[in-house]
Amino acid sequence: YLDQMRELGQTRTLEKALISYQAVLNMMGKSKDPTVLTGEVIDQEEVMQKCIDTQNKHLEDILTLSRLSVAFYLDIDLSARLVSEAGNVYKRLPAAPSLIRYALFEGLTAFAMIRKYNDKQQQQQQPKKRSSISSPTTVYGITKWKTKAKKVLHRVQTWVRKGNANCIHVLHLLEAEQYCVAGKIGDAKRKYDTAISSAARHGFVHDRGTANELVGQMLLEAGETER
Repeated sequence: YLDQMRELGQTRTLEKALISYQAVLNMMGKSKDPTVLTGEVIDQEEVMQKCIDTQNKHLEDILTLSRLSVAFYLDIDLSARLVSEAGNVYKRLPAAPSLIRYALFEGLTAFAMIRKYNDKQQQQQQPKKRSSISSPTTVYGITKWKTKAKKVLHRVQTWVRKGNANCIHVLHLLEAEQYCVAGKIGDAKRKYDTAISSAARHGFVHDRGTANELVGQMLLEAGETER
């Protein structure tokens, strides 16, 4: 429908659609660097400069969301940086459907970073180290991401409580991640399964795939090779 958008002069809708389109192309491998939304459809730097020149924070947030939806799978450090630099997206995009997608990837990124810092703490506490005391940087980092994960989880719980059926599977998935980083494998497994069935039932096939990947990663790390 891109041609129709151009014909009808729907510039704002077209700009957002092109960003999403490029993100899809990147995930298909049709870009030199999959973490940079530059390719057949748009140039990331040009879009970012346009956002700055026109002070279009809405378009900038859409660009950030699309970058985040790609970076989470390919470069968790970039994903963390995007989340850290995004500011209060929820205030700038009130009631926007895309907020559910942002909350999903913000939450998943937060839990991934908690997992990363947990691994770093375990390495620091190995007997070969002089001290088992975690570095201030590690403590600050994990506290920051635990706080962010808690806030996102509370936000999604509120949406579900108010009747938003589109984020039920998001809630289950984030709760599964919460159990996972806490080491509660059995509870996490049940929540992942619920998230998978809920995502499938509501037509979120990509989120179903993400949940399957995350539960698989958890089980492998736990030494469980059979489902």
